[in-house]
Amino acid sequence: CDPTFFDALYENYQTTITSATKPEQ
Repeated sequence: CDPTFFDALYENYQTTITSATKPEQ
C-alpha cells in the first residue's frame, strides 16, 4: 500500500467537506 496515496485522499476529503460546509465567498 502507498501511505502517501491515503494521505492525499484524506486531505482531498477534508477539502471537500470544508468546501461543502464553508462555501467560498
